[in-house]
Amino acid sequence: MSTSNVRTAALLAVLAAGGLPLALNEWNRLLQRRGSEARAMAFATTAEAARQTGDLDLAASAFTEAVAASPDHGLHRERLLDTQVEQLLAGSAQLTPRSARRLAAELATALAGPKAGDARYTLAMGRLLQLREQSEPARALFQKVVERSPDNAQAQLFLGDAWLKAGKYEDAAVALERATTLDPKNADARFALGQTRLFQEKFQDAEGLLSEAALTLNRNPVLLRGLGKAQLRLEKFADAVNSLERALTLDRNLDGVHALLGEAYANAGKVEAAIGALRVAWEKSQDVNAYRNLGRVLLQVGRHAEAVQVFKTLQALDPQDPEPLIALSMAAQAAGDLESATLALKRADELVSKAADPAVVEQWKKVVDQRRAGLAQALAGGAAKAARAPKRP
Repeated sequence: MSTSNVRTAALLAVLAAGGLPLALNEWNRLLQRRGSEARAMAFATTAEAARQTGDLDLAASAFTEAVAASPDHGLHRERLLDTQVEQLLAGSAQLTPRSARRLAAELATALAGPKAGDARYTLAMGRLLQLREQSEPARALFQKVVERSPDNAQAQLFLGDAWLKAGKYEDAAVALERATTLDPKNADARFALGQTRLFQEKFQDAEGLLSEAALTLNRNPVLLRGLGKAQLRLEKFADAVNSLERALTLDRNLDGVHALLGEAYANAGKVEAAIGALRVAWEKSQDVNAYRNLGRVLLQVGRHAEAVQVFKTLQALDPQDPEPLIALSMAAQAAGDLESATLALKRADELVSKAADPAVVEQWKKVVDQRRAGLAQALAGGAAKAARAPKRP
């Protein structure tokens, strides 16, 4: 006799003995349990269908409902954890601090038991540790999988990405090159390797890798920013403008993109656009290099008074740096203020003379001497002009 028939027979026996209230309670609990199990199965069916279509968010949500409806159903809980592993590996997990802690505990239990040695679960734990800013333990897990399975392209990608985030570019390149060899169609691996080449200043390689990755990841603003930077350094200014504008369209607040775009605009001859982008870079993030470039552009286009103000600000930010003073001398001279130009150059010369590094002194001495020659010529021209001017009676 089945369990269901035994329960039904027991209820009938209780009814026959006159235990009506107790029997009704048991009957209600039975109906509720059956209803919960039915709901759990419905959610589980939805979750499985979602997994088949690649909708991991819906699958995880549905499995969560299935577990809530039937907490004692071990298979639903197991399928939920497996889906969460897939989310972590795909980089699509949406976790709160609390849910991340709970998931870490569940993964640790699984890895200590039925999933011991499972590469997918080990890599997922590594990704979760990265999300929790535990970089070194995460990298150790990726390294463990790579040592055990050198041909695991995903493990090589995660290891390379971890080295990239740690600033170890040579180590990153080794793992990421292996990942692209094992899985040539993996756009994420090409993206990560392209970023690595960018940091290594191998701009030709970076442009090729990032261009290929952008064919698939064409909505990734960070990728487009990297591509634009590589093109800028290769002096492909029109291409750089296009890539950086696309990145900015996708993320108006993307760090560093305005500074790069301003530089690209300036080199492409779009002066007003360059000035606007460089001002935004300064206002948004106090990017000193962008502000220095702004001063240079203003000086080049004859907006000398504005350039003077920029270089005065830069000099105030770092009073020990001679470069803003030399630029200030140039801007003041161009504005016709030879006195200020002379004073700025004198202060720059004093700073250079006090530098501890002889190589630095030699480098800046040449710049100061060139500036002094230009200023002396301007002063001489001004004196000659004053001598030729008619005397007042």
